[in-house]
Amino acid sequence: MRHDQTARDIHEDDGASQGSHETYSDSFDDQGCLGAQTFTGPCRVIMNGMEHVVPSGSILLEVLRERGVPVPSLCWHPRLPMVGKCKLCAVEVKDGHSPDWKKACACATLVTQDMQIRTESPDLSQHLSETLEKIAHAQNSRGLFAKAVGSFAETPDLQRIFGLARHSQVDDTNDSIVLDVKTCTECSRCVTVCREVSGMNIYSMAGSTPQFPIKKQYGRMIVDTECVACGQCAVFCPSAAIRERAQVHEVQQAMQAGKVMVAGVAPATRVGLGEQLGLTEPLNPNKVPSLLRALGFQFVFDLNFAADLTIMEEGHELLGRIQAAVRPNGDFVMKVYPELLPHLSTARSPQQMLGSMVKNYFARKLGRRPDEICFVSCVPCTAKKQECKRPQLKTDGIPDVDICLTVREVGDWLKEKGISPDAVSESEYDNPLGTHSGAGQLFGVSGGVMEAALRTAYETYTKKKLPKLTFHEIRGLEGLRTSTVMMGSLELHVAVVAGGAAVRRLVDDILSNRAHYHFIEVMFCPGGCLGGGGMPRSENPHVLEDRAAQIYGLEERNTIRKSHENPQIRALYEDFLGEPLSPLAHRLLHTTYTPRPVPKPPVRVATMEQLPLLQGGGCAGGDDDNMSMDTTTVDEEDEALTARDAKKLAIFYATQTGNALAVAKTGNALAVAKTGNALAVAKLVVKAARQQGFDPVLIDMGKTDRHKFGKVRQAVFVVSTFWDGHFPEHARGFWDWLTQPFHDRRYLKLMRYSVFGLGNSTFELFNHAARCLDKRLFELGAKRLAPIGDGDYEARDKYKGTFKVWSKALWKALKLNQKRLTSGGRG
Repeated sequence: MRHDQTARDIHEDDGASQGSHETYSDSFDDQGCLGAQTFTGPCRVIMNGMEHVVPSGSILLEVLRERGVPVPSLCWHPRLPMVGKCKLCAVEVKDGHSPDWKKACACATLVTQDMQIRTESPDLSQHLSETLEKIAHAQNSRGLFAKAVGSFAETPDLQRIFGLARHSQVDDTNDSIVLDVKTCTECSRCVTVCREVSGMNIYSMAGSTPQFPIKKQYGRMIVDTECVACGQCAVFCPSAAIRERAQVHEVQQAMQAGKVMVAGVAPATRVGLGEQLGLTEPLNPNKVPSLLRALGFQFVFDLNFAADLTIMEEGHELLGRIQAAVRPNGDFVMKVYPELLPHLSTARSPQQMLGSMVKNYFARKLGRRPDEICFVSCVPCTAKKQECKRPQLKTDGIPDVDICLTVREVGDWLKEKGISPDAVSESEYDNPLGTHSGAGQLFGVSGGVMEAALRTAYETYTKKKLPKLTFHEIRGLEGLRTSTVMMGSLELHVAVVAGGAAVRRLVDDILSNRAHYHFIEVMFCPGGCLGGGGMPRSENPHVLEDRAAQIYGLEERNTIRKSHENPQIRALYEDFLGEPLSPLAHRLLHTTYTPRPVPKPPVRVATMEQLPLLQGGGCAGGDDDNMSMDTTTVDEEDEALTARDAKKLAIFYATQTGNALAVAKTGNALAVAKTGNALAVAKLVVKAARQQGFDPVLIDMGKTDRHKFGKVRQAVFVVSTFWDGHFPEHARGFWDWLTQPFHDRRYLKLMRYSVFGLGNSTFELFNHAARCLDKRLFELGAKRLAPIGDGDYEARDKYKGTFKVWSKALWKALKLNQKRLTSGGRG
């Protein structure tokens, strides 16, 4: 139910944009939704009969929860874009504009001056009960489906059919994450985070059924998609329908088999473990080794040590290459951007370096064979489960890392065993692989790898002491930070990027020669490892900031702050490796990558006759005039228009993204258009229309004056497809009205139009909303000026090529139509 604030009138006579507000068919109000706010300053509101003063523009759900008012929700999360899908957070609101109470999603509503809110009423109780029953019924139907499948175990043919279907319900093909939809609540968080945060679009709910509520990219199992196992879907899933692959039992089996059990603890693990254990204060990091020993590990090493080792190898590699050296999720590059493989740092991750040293260095000191040791890494990352299985990360056929446990798995194992931090004392990590520097600790936060590398690279290159230890310009949790670092006479351009969506934008800029850097740190998870897919689930909107503060605090308390000053690192090179980038170091500490692009099926675009219309729900709650629009047929003859009237062009837009507000405030349509916002594209059409001599009017489709819509002679529609084939929410009332059966089939006989759609070609219902609109306009008698334009977010040029071709055809057709209108000719 997100609503974008519309731009002010582009034309003085913008009568068509002043239409009345429509109540949605589901009886939910959109008046106070995001983007509709205009009042500034503190707001006086009444909540359940009590007066409160809150900041204007606040999200109502957050305001309620801050004041201890219990309001349930599933789809909403403070660190995700608003969706308004589950409608569990329904409340009733009214303001000075209406004397009636209306239901609204609290997660999608902004507080306004003098707003009244109530969270309890008979209608709300009934709504909540019905919504929960619907969720429970869907879950129960999936459970019954699974039971029915099991009953056919002795019937091979039926078992084959149902077994395949069941396999779609439980997708365990990926080494890192498992999807089991039996407990799915259909909240759509996985779809949101994968699309908006990770930028991968692996999940979809288009065409879903109660038995199969989640569809995957290209209709395949997860292992055959572009999924890089970042695990963000597992972090945000409220019902654990998506979770990491459980491997604690494998560790227990190795213990029972008499293996030498060695654990490695990642930088962010010591920060997240306390959260998973339910502690209200940060866990004492010196108790982490003791907790793992209590679980049965004989040796506990520190991945911070391996982080220092990584810096030694990677820092020297950077100085040797001084070209775009990228440190990313290798699976992401191999699958999505294989052309970047030559630019990847070949240094292994700290997990793999520590595993290699445990199996090939520590084993010798212990007098044991590598296969007699089981090395288990305790990490914040689900992708590490997949990484350790890569064939390039074995030595003589033996995996360097045997098992990966996430922070959630370790915490749950400790709780299951009844092991509390209060029951153990402090202890140190084991040596010779346990001493670390503060630089190694920084690996747990976005920008930390870069900062640690620069500390070592600067002093190695210049042979001088670093004038300052902290690089504040690359710290932070923003998606992209850049800086220029002077190393003597060498000007080094560096970038830090975190979050898959931000990564993709940066990579596209690099491939398009719009950005140039020598060294790029890439973290696929927001905030870096502290926001990893294996970290504790949290509803705290500031959890990433809190974790980052802990990591920086641990780093500052360390007496050693630079990786190359770690005495154990120096001893390792002197005793075993020789020097950074030595032949032995290359064999044990570096890796290679091979392209693994995921073949994409051809985009299948259905014909207009094959496309089902988006189902409208009527105009419930609207006034009688709006329910009985003047849809009488127009005159058969086209009357000649004046030259001035023939220049009028209505440009309608329907968008779901949040960029509309920025455009409305700044007017910088071109900059925002790069992101694919329909309003920004519509404003480009406005600009071009003026250049072509037309008189354009920009109209928010959700505020269209329906009394005048049938009289529009020339129109352009720019429409985004929201979610999984949905019409943008703020224009849904208009769409519901347009699809009503009371319209005469010649209602729009006078209209000449063209539609430009914005969508994502990786989804089955690519540009579905635009196609449905195009079909409906044609059904009501309008004639197409130009074929529909298929703007694709996934295109390398961000739909610009398609827009150029569509525009050329549009203006040519409009010029001809202008002559027809002035001459009174028929179309």
